[in-house]
Amino acid sequence: MTAIDVETLKNQFHYLIDQIDDAEVLMKYVGEINQAVSIQNSNGWDDLSPEDKAGIERALVESKDPSNWIPHEVVKERFAKWLTR
Repeated sequence: MTAIDVETLKNQFHYLIDQIDDAEVLMKYVGEINQAVSIQNSNGWDDLSPEDKAGIERALVESKDPSNWIPHEVVKERFAKWLTR
């Protein structure tokens, strides 16, 4: 696809939409566009359950405590069987 500015694409899109007179077809496209916009505007946080959000927040707090840190060498030893060079 050649480089084309967003305004030109929007104008083409509006023109095409104006050509459709079938409500079912329009509803289908509106649903698809709504989904695309939601995905584009989502950072994923709002899609998480309250339990998942709480778990992430707890992990962030715990990660700041040095007593929870594991030295790199220990991690390498634990996962050595999966590490390849």
